[in-house]
Amino acid sequence: MAVVVSRIGGDYKDGLVYIDKNKTDGQVYDSKLLWALGNYSRFIGAGSKRLQVKTIEEKVPQVYVSSYLQNKKFVTVAVNPTENDLDLDIDVKGNKQSFVQTYVTSDQYSLSPYKQYQDTKRVRVPAKSITTILSN
Repeated sequence: MAVVVSRIGGDYKDGLVYIDKNKTDGQVYDSKLLWALGNYSRFIGAGSKRLQVKTIEEKVPQVYVSSYLQNKKFVTVAVNPTENDLDLDIDVKGNKQSFVQTYVTSDQYSLSPYKQYQDTKRVRVPAKSITTILSN
């Protein structure tokens, strides 16, 4: 396992965690890149199967979606780079989703539980966020 550590003050954009310049008793700071990676790595484990995703482009322009089957549960990750919140309607053929929990990474949230739904109709994906959607 590798951990990317960058020193604060450098012009590095790829660090998962940052450390300050104090060599004996420094601070460690997390980055949004760390939490964004967590939207995938926390919920999509070994043995997951990637599913084909079809989007209706005019309904959700510029959103990037991937879905996985993990232990008979569905994991969908949606990246919304736009300035607007989007509502997704996730339809899994042959499977009715009865409970949905979302986790969001954005300027305000760091892989935080966001909203719960009773189905996958109109799942909110906030502007400029990565949202993980767990459903069973």
